[in-house]
Amino acid sequence: MRVEAACATGSAALYNAYLAVASGGMADIAMAIGVEKMYESPTPTVVEFIGRAGNYFWEFENFGLTFPGYYALYMTAYMNRFGGATEEDFCRVAVKNHYYGSINPKAQFYGLRITIDQCLKSRYVAWPIKLYDSSPITDGGAAAVILASEDWPGK
Repeated sequence: MRVEAACATGSAALYNAYLAVASGGMADIAMAIGVEKMYESPTPTVVEFIGRAGNYFWEFENFGLTFPGYYALYMTAYMNRFGGATEEDFCRVAVKNHYYGSINPKAQFYGLRITIDQCLKSRYVAWPIKLYDSSPITDGGAAAVILASEDWPGK
């Protein structure tokens, strides 16, 4: 089965494989495979496809939400719920992620390190999400997970 759920596609594929095995009969063994290839497509095409991955009529048509706006709502809810999380806290995550990408020769932004100050001064995408809080359009690589029933004879 093909599963598409935008940023949650890998999780959704793994969940479906789990359900097949956990069902007690649908499958004794299941494999979830994921691959992402987006960088070679023009940006407007990618934005359109990502936008279609959500519920267009519910999220966009009714509320004008795109994924950055949707995630910004989650981010502000998190900040309010846990009272004390700040934009600087989120920038710490961006700095850490860019650091590890900067030392990976296969990363899209190999060699690019940022500071908290650079992150805080980057433009807003959807408040409080800024440019360096956001993921770029990129090729994600590939992964596979195999799940097996505890009763599977080949375990």
